[in-house]
Amino acid sequence: MLKRRAQETLYYVDDLDAAIAFYTGTLGLSLIEKFDFGFALIDADGLGSTIGLMSASLHGADDLGHGHPRPRLVFQVEDVEAQVEDLKSKGVTVTAVSGEKGQTRAAHFYDPDGNPFFIWEDGSAEF
Repeated sequence: MLKRRAQETLYYVDDLDAAIAFYTGTLGLSLIEKFDFGFALIDADGLGSTIGLMSASLHGADDLGHGHPRPRLVFQVEDVEAQVEDLKSKGVTVTAVSGEKGQTRAAHFYDPDGNPFFIWEDGSAEF
Protein backbone atom coordinates (compact mmCIF):
# COMPACT_ATOMS: atom_id res chain seq x y z
CA MET A 1 0.00 0.00 0.00
CA LEU A 2 1.26 3.44 -0.89
CA LYS A 3 1.67 6.17 1.73
CA ARG A 4 -1.40 8.38 2.17
CA ARG A 5 -3.36 10.05 4.95
CA ALA A 6 -7.01 11.02 5.20
CA GLN A 7 -7.43 14.76 5.50
CA GLU A 8 -11.03 15.89 5.37
CA THR A 9 -14.42 15.19 3.93
CA LEU A 10 -14.95 17.66 1.10
CA TYR A 11 -18.32 19.23 0.35
CA TYR A 12 -18.96 21.44 -2.67
CA VAL A 13 -21.12 24.44 -1.81
CA ASP A 14 -22.89 27.12 -3.83
CA ASP A 15 -22.25 29.94 -1.35
CA LEU A 16 -19.04 29.55 0.66
CA ASP A 17 -19.87 32.30 3.17
CA ALA A 18 -23.36 30.87 3.81
CA ALA A 19 -21.86 27.39 4.27
CA ILE A 20 -19.28 28.73 6.74
CA ALA A 21 -22.09 30.47 8.65
CA PHE A 22 -24.07 27.20 8.80
CA TYR A 23 -21.17 25.05 9.99
CA THR A 24 -19.89 27.59 12.51
CA GLY A 25 -23.08 29.35 13.61
CA THR A 26 -25.78 26.71 13.33
CA LEU A 27 -23.67 23.63 14.10
CA GLY A 28 -21.23 25.40 16.45
CA LEU A 29 -18.10 24.12 14.69
CA SER A 30 -14.93 26.20 14.32
CA LEU A 31 -13.49 27.77 11.20
CA ILE A 32 -9.83 26.81 10.88
CA GLU A 33 -9.10 28.91 7.80
CA LYS A 34 -10.78 30.46 4.77
CA PHE A 35 -8.69 30.66 1.60
CA ASP A 36 -9.13 33.33 -1.09
CA PHE A 37 -9.40 30.78 -3.91
CA GLY A 38 -12.79 29.53 -2.63
CA PHE A 39 -12.05 26.96 0.07
CA ALA A 40 -12.59 26.81 3.83
CA LEU A 41 -11.52 24.28 6.41
CA ILE A 42 -13.81 23.56 9.37
CA ASP A 43 -12.81 21.78 12.60
CA ALA A 44 -15.41 19.00 12.87
CA ASP A 45 -14.71 17.70 16.37
CA GLY A 46 -11.68 19.32 18.00
CA LEU A 47 -9.82 16.02 17.57
CA GLY A 48 -8.42 16.45 14.07
CA SER A 49 -11.42 15.57 11.89
CA THR A 50 -12.08 18.32 9.39
CA ILE A 51 -14.63 19.33 6.78
CA GLY A 52 -13.48 21.04 3.61
CA LEU A 53 -15.89 23.44 1.91
CA MET A 54 -15.10 24.09 -1.77
CA SER A 55 -16.92 26.61 -3.91
CA ALA A 56 -18.80 24.56 -6.54
CA SER A 57 -18.26 27.37 -9.06
CA LEU A 58 -14.60 26.35 -9.19
CA HIS A 59 -15.38 22.87 -10.46
CA GLY A 60 -18.89 22.64 -11.91
CA ALA A 61 -20.01 19.07 -12.63
CA ASP A 62 -18.12 16.16 -11.19
CA ASP A 63 -15.72 14.18 -13.36
CA LEU A 64 -18.37 11.64 -14.38
CA GLY A 65 -20.88 14.32 -15.41
CA HIS A 66 -23.26 13.83 -12.46
CA GLY A 67 -23.92 17.54 -12.00
CA HIS A 68 -23.16 19.20 -8.67
CA PRO A 69 -20.11 17.40 -7.24
CA ARG A 70 -20.83 14.87 -4.50
CA PRO A 71 -19.03 14.86 -1.13
CA ARG A 72 -15.73 13.00 -1.11
CA LEU A 73 -13.08 11.89 1.33
CA VAL A 74 -9.75 13.60 0.63
CA PHE A 75 -6.40 11.81 0.90
CA GLN A 76 -3.07 13.56 0.75
CA VAL A 77 -0.54 11.25 -0.90
CA GLU A 78 3.20 11.28 -1.24
CA ASP A 79 3.18 10.58 -5.00
CA VAL A 80 -0.12 11.08 -6.83
CA GLU A 81 1.09 9.41 -10.04
CA ALA A 82 2.21 6.28 -8.18
CA GLN A 83 -1.12 6.20 -6.33
CA VAL A 84 -3.05 6.52 -9.61
CA GLU A 85 -1.07 3.70 -11.20
CA ASP A 86 -1.58 1.48 -8.14
CA LEU A 87 -5.34 2.10 -8.19
CA LYS A 88 -5.58 1.49 -11.95
CA SER A 89 -3.69 -1.80 -11.57
CA LYS A 90 -6.45 -2.88 -9.17
CA GLY A 91 -9.22 -2.01 -11.65
CA VAL A 92 -10.27 1.26 -9.98
CA THR A 93 -11.69 4.07 -12.12
CA VAL A 94 -9.27 7.00 -11.81
CA THR A 95 -9.15 10.37 -13.56
CA ALA A 96 -6.05 11.80 -15.17
CA VAL A 97 -3.66 13.66 -12.88
CA SER A 98 -4.03 17.43 -13.05
CA GLY A 99 -1.31 19.92 -12.20
CA GLU A 100 2.38 20.19 -12.94
CA LYS A 101 5.29 18.42 -11.23
CA GLY A 102 6.61 20.43 -8.28
CA GLN A 103 3.17 21.97 -7.68
CA THR A 104 -0.11 20.73 -6.26
CA ARG A 105 -1.30 17.76 -8.33
CA ALA A 106 -4.53 15.81 -7.95
CA ALA A 107 -6.85 13.13 -9.27
CA HIS A 108 -10.20 11.57 -8.39
CA PHE A 109 -11.03 7.90 -8.05
CA TYR A 110 -14.31 6.09 -7.54
CA ASP A 111 -15.53 3.09 -5.59
CA PRO A 112 -17.69 0.48 -7.38
CA ASP A 113 -20.85 2.51 -6.66
CA GLY A 114 -19.39 5.69 -8.17
CA ASN A 115 -18.68 7.39 -4.84
CA PRO A 116 -15.82 9.85 -5.40
CA PHE A 117 -12.53 10.23 -3.55
CA PHE A 118 -9.93 12.96 -4.06
CA ILE A 119 -6.17 12.39 -3.88
CA TRP A 120 -3.57 15.10 -4.03
CA GLU A 121 0.09 15.79 -3.46
CA ASP A 122 1.67 19.05 -2.43
CA GLY A 123 4.74 19.31 -4.64
CA SER A 124 6.07 22.26 -2.66
CA ALA A 125 6.09 20.54 0.75
CA GLU A 126 7.46 17.39 2.31
CA PHE A 127 4.86 14.71 3.04
